[in-house]
Parts: sequence; C-alpha cells; structure tokens
Amino acid sequence: MKFANRYCWALVCGAVVLGCQPKPEVLPTAVTPKSEVAKPVAAKTGGSSVRRSVKTSTDPDAAKIDKSAKDTTIEDIVAQKVPGDLQGRSEPFETSTWRVKARLKSVQLMKDGDYYLVMKGEKGGQTVVEVPDPEQCKGSPLQGEIAEARKQIEEKYHPTKEVKKLDEPATVTGVGFLGWRGSAAKSTTKSTAKAGESRTGPRLMPGTGFKFGE
Repeated sequence: MKFANRYCWALVCGAVVLGCQPKPEVLPTAVTPKSEVAKPVAAKTGGSSVRRSVKTSTDPDAAKIDKSAKDTTIEDIVAQKVPGDLQGRSEPFETSTWRVKARLKSVQLMKDGDYYLVMKGEKGGQTVVEVPDPEQCKGSPLQGEIAEARKQIEEKYHPTKEVKKLDEPATVTGVGFLGWRGSAAKSTTKSTAKAGESRTGPRLMPGTGFKFGE
C-alpha cells in the first residue's frame, strides 16, 4: 500500500514538473511583404518601349538614318502602310529624312515633353511632326539636329500645354515614324480622328528642321 502511494506521488510530482517546463516557441510562418513580391518583367523587345527609342532616334538602328532630305508630301506620309508586327525601325520610311511643304495648324507641349505640331498638306492631308526633348535623345546621331529644331520652335512659338492655333506655311524636315502598335494605339481620340490626324499613325519624328514661310 505504501508503495502504491509513493508511485502515485511520483506521478503527480512528475506532472507538475512537466507542466512548469517552458513550451517550445512556435515561429510564425514568414510572409513576404507585397512590395517585395517578384513581379513579371515586361518584355522590352517590342511595343511602345521599343517605339519610344525609335521616336527619339536612340534605337540601335538609328545609325541607318540617311540625313539627306528627300522631298515628299503630307499625303504620301499619311498613305504609308504600317506593318502589323511593327516593333523596331521599319525601312525605308523610318531610315530616311523627309522634307515636306505644309501649313502648320497648331503647336502644343505634350506631357512626354514633345513639341507636337499639326501639319496640313496642299491636298488636305493632315499629319504631325514631333520634336522630342533633346535631353531624351542623348546618344542619338541626330541629337544636334533635334536640339536646333527644338530651338527654332521655342523661339518662334513658345509652346505651352495649351494648344496654340497656327496657320503658317513652312518647309519641315524630319525622320519618318510609322506610329504605334498595341495598347499605345488605343490613345487616339475622336477629336484627333475628326481633325484628320492621328496620335498613332505615320508622321515625321523626330523633326530635324524648319524653314518658315513659303
């Protein structure tokens, strides 16, 4: 009987001792902050990212651009066919410098820093010439020409974010640019379509020179 009492007492003491032992620490499952979650990297082999380098003439094929101006018309520029897989520079239109006689209808400083000028041809065709910020054209073989064209527009029109109406004859030179493809093309608005020019279609960009007057 004494042995049984001692055995029970030992069990009770053991339970007390075990109950006093610190519980093992349960570590929380690590959670990666949303800001550190890896995001898919957008491909830079096509679409607007490549077209942006073409419009500033900082793309690898900019060295192919012929700086000797060729005469053309607004209507011929507008009639250019845009390839469905447009990504890099398209020859020969985008590797040539073109010269057109036109009437400048408006000028505006765009959000991306470009000077955006609407041009109208003798037969009613309409497109644009854009002169990017030279700071965005560093390394371009046309950076000097772009800076000079930019200076010409600044000194004559002092463009702002508001559209400034014009009606002035000019001879404009610039590199052919076929526009955008994909999501960027959706930015064309009804107002620009009605005006006969598109923010996504063939134009001159970058503009490299202006001669005002007939």
